[in-house]
Amino acid sequence: MAIGQCKYILITNAEGGILNDPILLRLAENNFWISLADSDILLWAQGVAVHSGMDVTIVEPDVSPLQLQGPKSGEIMRVLFGDDIMGLKYYWLRSSIFYSRPWQLYRRTPGLHTLVSTHPNHHITRTEKR
Repeated sequence: MAIGQCKYILITNAEGGILNDPILLRLAENNFWISLADSDILLWAQGVAVHSGMDVTIVEPDVSPLQLQGPKSGEIMRVLFGDDIMGLKYYWLRSSIFYSRPWQLYRRTPGLHTLVSTHPNHHITRTEKR
């Protein structure tokens, strides 16, 4: 899996039951991020790490995921992040700056883009049109 690539994955329990179906993002050589659907997997990940035999640190980042979806999502992304964002391939990510804050952007399908604020003070308070 290349740096900047994302994968749809399944997290299962010991019996093979699905616990979550998140997106795995590779941010750097040894830095991965599991973008969860709708459950708490932190304790599961810590348990797996303890028994992995590897030197792994598991943290839950203070972030704000936002999914932008629908037929006009691409055009909205273009307005917010510029023309280059349209070249973002499916299941790849890119870093960007928006309102002076760092964001990770990834694209899952033609009409679904996910924006994740990676700034500790991540809420946007401006509401005017750009």
